[in-house]
Amino acid sequence: MTALCIIPARGGSKRIKSKNILPFLGRPMISYSLDAARDANIFSDIHVSTESGDIRDVVEGLGYRVPFLRPAALADDHTPLVPVLRWVLEAFVDRGVRFDSVCLLMSCAPLVRPADLQDAYELFEKNGAEHPVLSVARFSAPAEWAYNRDDAGFLSAREPETLSIRSQDLRDSYYDTGTFAIFPTAQILDDSYQGGGRMLSFILPSWRAVDIDSADDLVHAEILARGIAAKAQAPSPDDAGLHISNATNSGQT
Repeated sequence: MTALCIIPARGGSKRIKSKNILPFLGRPMISYSLDAARDANIFSDIHVSTESGDIRDVVEGLGYRVPFLRPAALADDHTPLVPVLRWVLEAFVDRGVRFDSVCLLMSCAPLVRPADLQDAYELFEKNGAEHPVLSVARFSAPAEWAYNRDDAGFLSAREPETLSIRSQDLRDSYYDTGTFAIFPTAQILDDSYQGGGRMLSFILPSWRAVDIDSADDLVHAEILARGIAAKAQAPSPDDAGLHISNATNSGQT
């Protein structure tokens, strides 16, 4: 089975200018997605879909090819991602190259690991490679407890009847992490498909499920990335000479 990874990276981001290539802990943001896709060792090709010559130059400077650019008409603020994926796949077909599946990997997902992509593809193939796989994370609080906030700052419960229900009596709810998804190529090439439908869930831990759309998201992602790096470098309790007694482990004090 051949798989294509498409990383969309248009040049006209508004909330964070040039967010796809801005420095993130000393490296261009997009480099993390590119390296995760490469190190997963599951893709026949990795393609950055951009209309921007500046982004192309950064990507090629990182050692990745950008053989063709996306039309500007598919790089505005309102174009959904499915038509972009379809256009890229059709562009490859025109060049005599076909893929069985396609992974949409966002360019601002610096905490996604190669193992995440590998495990998600295993889930995809285990289910016959017929259903899209969407990366999701669990809401930290029940979605039924959500409030709306008006312009004056007053709150109104979205579901007042559920506010009194204990969290343990409500089912977990999940959100799209905005990091990656996997699709059968035939589904994307079907002009009637607009996204959604019956999808499998691949659960990411919330501390790695960061979609960077705002300045707050960027700060949050940097804090998490630094924390993950520090934890990876920290000695284990035994290495540090710290030993937890059996009494503590058994709940005795």
